[in-house]
This record gives sequence, structure tokens and C-alpha cells, in this order.
Amino acid sequence: MGDLHMGVEAEAINDSSSDNHSKRVDIYPLSCYYFGSKEAIVFKDETLSDRINRMKSNYAAYGLRTSVEAVILVRLLCFSGCYDCEVLKH
Repeated sequence: MGDLHMGVEAEAINDSSSDNHSKRVDIYPLSCYYFGSKEAIVFKDETLSDRINRMKSNYAAYGLRTSVEAVILVRLLCFSGCYDCEVLKH
């Protein structure tokens, strides 16, 4: 298994499979992200077809979304003697 480093592509093992297929994971520090919020835009009297047309128009003009709905932060707790945690300490 490769080491996990901030800001570089890292390798992780999928523990759910018996043959240990590898996956690639990008890990970046929180300083690379902007956190903010804004009020929701209300589209009154918009039908489903109006919404689909608006979304198609936005996609044609701007491409894929560059924002996210939520961010999940996960904290790893390592206890002495934990094999999985020993790999992450390097």
C-alpha cells in the first residue's frame, strides 16, 4: 500500500473485497478549499420542463458544476497496536 500524503495522489486498499483491489485517492489540505454559504435562489412558478431547460442552458454555457452541496470530514482515530493505523503513520 502506498503512503498517504497531503496534496498528492495516494493509493488506498478496498477492504471490502477479498482480493484487495487498489483504488487511487486524491487528498488535499483544507486550505485548498473555499467555504461559504449563500441564500437559495427561489424560482417561483417554474414547471419541471422550465427547470430542465434552465439546467440544459446553464450546462451549455458553463459546463459541469464547480460547487458542492456538502463536504464530509472524516477523522481517523488511531490506537496503539492498530495495524491499519500503523500504515498511515509513515
